[in-house]
Amino acid sequence: IHTAIPALIIDTHANILVSSLNSPTFEDEADGEIFNSTFSHDNNQDFKELIKEADTQVLIEGDGAFKCSWDTSLSQYPIWEFYPGSKVEVNRTHNVITEIIFYTEIVENKRKYTLKETYGKGYIVNELYYENHVVDLTATKATSGLESRVEFEGNYIAAIYVKYWDNPKFKGRGKSILAGKI
Repeated sequence: IHTAIPALIIDTHANILVSSLNSPTFEDEADGEIFNSTFSHDNNQDFKELIKEADTQVLIEGDGAFKCSWDTSLSQYPIWEFYPGSKVEVNRTHNVITEIIFYTEIVENKRKYTLKETYGKGYIVNELYYENHVVDLTATKATSGLESRVEFEGNYIAAIYVKYWDNPKFKGRGKSILAGKI
């Protein structure tokens, strides 16, 4: 009888969040133009849909992270994606986030690979795994154009970790809204 209630709560929360979300404002007009170009119909990115997806996943899994990547074959602007907590690892030093790691499964030629992207301050490290062993990035078409390490200017991580509540069982991770449901 009550199985649909958590789903209804999550959907309602996401819909309320997105419907009340104002467009961001920027001190620098150029930043606003980049934001508008990044999240445009022409660029196939919708800011409100991204936030709605993220909110839903954080409520279900407890946490997750936004990843900013660049693929000039698709767009001249950054590409933002959200990864749920089950596909993210967070490294900390003295409780400060130092790296956010994203895991993506790639299936090619009946083989299952895992792309591990480590986002740290000023760098991104890409590693491809097959059967728990590091293989060359050229092993798949999807990763053949990636560099093993990319460095960029700035002292920031090109990713954002998100959680709403602390998980008492796993220190530093988020707690799902479904954690207390029996």
